[in-house]
Amino acid sequence: MIKKILPLLTLPCLSYAELPGEFTDLQFTFGYKQNSNPSTITDEPYEHKVFAEARGSYYYLNEYEGPGVDYDLRIYSELNEISEEETPSFNFRDLTFNYKGSNYTLSAGRQTITWSETFGLNIMDIVNPRDYSYAFFDDIEWSKKPVWLATSKFFGENWFVELLLNPYGESNTLATKGSEFDAYRETNFGRGDADDHKFEYGTRANYLFKSGLDLSLIYYRHMNRNPYYYLGTDFVLKQNTEMVDSFGTTFSFSTDSWVFRGDVLYNSDNPVAKGPLGTENKDWMQSIVGADYSGIDRLILAVQVMTDSLKSQEWVALQFRKEIDSFEMATMAVIGLDNSDIWIRPELKWTGYENLTLKGRFDYLYGKGNEGMIGVFKENKRITLELSYLY
Repeated sequence: MIKKILPLLTLPCLSYAELPGEFTDLQFTFGYKQNSNPSTITDEPYEHKVFAEARGSYYYLNEYEGPGVDYDLRIYSELNEISEEETPSFNFRDLTFNYKGSNYTLSAGRQTITWSETFGLNIMDIVNPRDYSYAFFDDIEWSKKPVWLATSKFFGENWFVELLLNPYGESNTLATKGSEFDAYRETNFGRGDADDHKFEYGTRANYLFKSGLDLSLIYYRHMNRNPYYYLGTDFVLKQNTEMVDSFGTTFSFSTDSWVFRGDVLYNSDNPVAKGPLGTENKDWMQSIVGADYSGIDRLILAVQVMTDSLKSQEWVALQFRKEIDSFEMATMAVIGLDNSDIWIRPELKWTGYENLTLKGRFDYLYGKGNEGMIGVFKENKRITLELSYLY
């Protein structure tokens, strides 16, 4: 087992390469995850994972006055099971080359794009397909699959326009047949691989008004992001990878103690599930609107309301965050208003000597069957521990 974990510890050595530039914002993270495991693959009650990540930026400025070039790098490695049978997997989460001009930037490489203003499910982060192997637990960060993108951003005094091209679009990754997050694990149908790659493109225009309103308008044409299988004529479960047009807006408005924010996403003629294993196309509207309050002594309280036109259901999301000396406590809860969904995520983070951070997190899910969006995963719980060093 130790031999299998040791390769994870070699990632920090990347920063010691002798290069004619400078590494900045280097961070190394090692962690452990434990999931409850209701899968049909194994009788083990828990699944264990060890992971490591190295991230940072390398900056090179040419010897003449003018633009410089920097490189953002994130490498992630995960040992799926602490056992002699498993081997660690390595992948580049991000490897981006950035060229910065006086009023524009050009970027190319493997990227993760964040557009959402709200917390929780991040409905506006549509550029990256998702890895639903772990469903809700990783949705905020790890489930976003990096993609190969060419992007450009042009700036004005209080506006910017962003253009994105992805010549090698990818589909979602759904849970392995019979695994703990396989929503279809009770069926015996085979699974078809979704290995389609299609050209994706889009734009984002942002304007900051004098009133303090920060508004973005978004358009992106991409492969279907709605995670479900349909039953093909060959009796094999397949992903729908049709091209979809997404239109949306994000906004935030700040006052002294309050921030009002929202995301609204509209998908035209989007493929959706019909019955347990069918498919049809419908217009789909999702929205998250809420407010944050920043109080004294580094206290943050937030509330959001989420709606989904496909399910005709609503959820409320609450967040509490408080810093006390070197500790930061936080709790997020998502509760169904007209369904039984409950998702609770308490976190505790400690920042100690020389930017050393220890973070623990617990995810609890509850629901009834397919009533909401959580019920099918109600048997899953997760504990995550992370140790990070930033210098």
